Amino acid sequence: MIRRIGCRAHDYGRASIEELTSKMSGDGYKTTQLALKKALTNELHLGPKAEMKSISHIKEIMTMANMDIGVLGAYLNYAHPDSRIRQTNIEQLKQHLQIATSIGARMVGTETGSLNPDYKVHKDNHGPEAYLRFKEAIEEVMPIAGQMNTYMAVEAVAHHIIHGPSSMIQLIKGINNPRLKVIFDINNMMTYENVHKQEMMIHQMFDALEDQIWAVHVKDFDFVDGEKVIVPLGQGLLQLDVLMARVKKSGEEIDVLAENIQRERLTETATILSAYSQSEVH
Repeated sequence: MIRRIGCRAHDYGRASIEELTSKMSGDGYKTTQLALKKALTNELHLGPKAEMKSISHIKEIMTMANMDIGVLGAYLNYAHPDSRIRQTNIEQLKQHLQIATSIGARMVGTETGSLNPDYKVHKDNHGPEAYLRFKEAIEEVMPIAGQMNTYMAVEAVAHHIIHGPSSMIQLIKGINNPRLKVIFDINNMMTYENVHKQEMMIHQMFDALEDQIWAVHVKDFDFVDGEKVIVPLGQGLLQLDVLMARVKKSGEEIDVLAENIQRERLTETATILSAYSQSEVH
């Protein structure tokens, strides 16, 4: 079922939490994916000297607007080839898990990174060494999720380490922790070579991982000369009806988060997605 319709906060640009919340709420969104460094103009310090007053303030502002944080973004490279940088990134992920409840976040989310430092494609990203490196990073932070009574969520990307239904299923079953959840973005899994499998992959993800899927990203796409491009929702190849039908039939409460939307189309996108909340399940 749909829990709330939301968006990515920094699609509105960088601003104060008051301004961002006003804009998102004004467009009809009820939840958000918040990446602190990308969205907020005022730097927020985490770690041992975390600014708990500022963290609580963010929760208060969003609560007053009847909004919350579906996903607290900590999208860093946890497979970085430099072990020192990799460990620094893991520590930042732990810090996000430590504040998630205080800031009003349902879970902390991340993609799965690359063996290249800049997230670009690496020939061994889909190999066993890369998988184990990422799996070990997530296993290291899961105790923090338990201690802080929050959740960790992973998002697959076609050219990253966890790249599709099979590798996500392998990760979830391999770690086997009820606090590990899934952010499902079918767009991210699509390539020019596999786009014809889109509907099959949507069903594969929900059939295998329905209990773990707690957020779905929505952005439309097309291909130009074999390269994927983002297009306005409803104008591309995204099989939104198929995706939303599975969301609505799920027994889990799933946040539907618009992502990578042009500022001038955020209001329109909220209207399109909200219509699914009001329609019958087919």
